[in-house]
Amino acid sequence: CRYAQAGRGTPIPLALLGLGLGLSLGLLSSTLQAQSLHPYATLRLTHDDNLFRSPDANAVTDQRLRASAGLDALWRRGRQRFVLGGELYRDQFRDYSTYDHTGAALDGQWLWQAGERWAGDLGYGYRRWLRDFANQAVPAKDIGERHRLSAEARRWLDAHWQLGLRVGGDDIRFSASPALDKQRLSTRLRLEHQSLAGNRLGAQLLYRDVRFDDADLRDYHDLWAGPTVSWALSGKTRLEAEAG
Repeated sequence: CRYAQAGRGTPIPLALLGLGLGLSLGLLSSTLQAQSLHPYATLRLTHDDNLFRSPDANAVTDQRLRASAGLDALWRRGRQRFVLGGELYRDQFRDYSTYDHTGAALDGQWLWQAGERWAGDLGYGYRRWLRDFANQAVPAKDIGERHRLSAEARRWLDAHWQLGLRVGGDDIRFSASPALDKQRLSTRLRLEHQSLAGNRLGAQLLYRDVRFDDADLRDYHDLWAGPTVSWALSGKTRLEAEAG
């Protein structure tokens, strides 16, 4: 099942991404009570003494300047919460300007609750980035794009036990590496017990299916099962672990 197709050569225009973010802010602000809205901007200069992650002594050095702007926002309406985070950035290299690029990240979630027993979330995420040079034999300007959809529903069975089902999918594309284009679908079933102190112990079952566009022989799926723990060590520190 391929829920999204981001055609090569037709990436989502970043201008439309910014426009959609602005329209979403306006719509949500007019209908919901804003809990928090935090815009930000940063300027960062990084010196890299091995830009292409070369294992030999001929490592290339360069400097990267990143200018970014974004926001984190939260709205609430009754028991419903809406979370939105977005960032646009521009990376420019001092010597290797061939790799200059514009990246972006957008994440939105509806954290819903229905009655006293049902809760969950529905979300969408988008990311655009320059692929890491460490995984390339010949350094290339390889721009990756990922679209993600996810949904979860949880139900309290009684005062301590909760059952949850999460489904999600990713569509991943690369501008210069079509052999890496793929779709990834996952389903997770989790049963947890929560103590009065908020500590949780449980078990989960995860199934994942990965399909490549141009090579069916590389398709795979896996099944993972094991225990989970989320334990409050203090008021601000929590230990989370899982095994399988």
